[in-house]
Amino acid sequence: MTPFNAYLHRLQSDDSALSDFLTDPISEGEANGLTKAERSVLRRVLVSASNNSTNGYAIVRPLQAYRQGVRLLQNTMHRNMGAAAAAVASGAVASDATADGTSTLLVYYGPDPSKPTDQPYANGVHFTGTGNTIGKLIDNVVANNPTLSYENSTLKYPDPGPFIGSFTINGKTYNAPPPTTGEQAGIPFWFYSINGKPGPNTLGTGARKSYLNQPIEPHSVVFWQVIAPGTDYGFQACGPAPKLSLVSS
Repeated sequence: MTPFNAYLHRLQSDDSALSDFLTDPISEGEANGLTKAERSVLRRVLVSASNNSTNGYAIVRPLQAYRQGVRLLQNTMHRNMGAAAAAVASGAVASDATADGTSTLLVYYGPDPSKPTDQPYANGVHFTGTGNTIGKLIDNVVANNPTLSYENSTLKYPDPGPFIGSFTINGKTYNAPPPTTGEQAGIPFWFYSINGKPGPNTLGTGARKSYLNQPIEPHSVVFWQVIAPGTDYGFQACGPAPKLSLVSS
């Protein structure tokens, strides 16, 4: 893990570190091993961070608004890092006739397994593995990395196919199964995305799909994170949109 990568994770959970960087980015960047380019990019991203203000005149932004900027930078960097790692790994297995594409699995998790929804981007682990579906990729990664395991949720879902209920990382279990109905919107759960794009496992009739047979291209980066997808951040609504009735005048 590079100093820049480690520092981004720290900013996701350490209020003092984030406040200190906003106050003195040069000194804090140097103290944490950032290059001039890295601290400059981070500072510019945070300067443009949303303040989530309804009137647009907020002077002091909440730290969570700045963390959204850190999250965008994390996602972009990890997407490229993961694709590069998968490409390198593919070269190592190119002679293996059974290999069906090398990709990266990246799991974000918080500091407290008893509260998996708190500071969900404070930590992250990534692995490379083979598989042309998310299910095959996860099983390949787990088979070769004893620090990671998972369990499918045992809750009753109206849609077929398994849904991950928990990941165990370095012996600590983070349990966050999906809610069983679309009416339970707003409940964080283990949500996957592919190359930074939301996966089709949002809730609602006909809108959710199991990770198991979801196809992926070689060199993909599959993210898992505990979030409650919302329409404000680009995710589609959980249920089908109502049909509009035309009224003739």
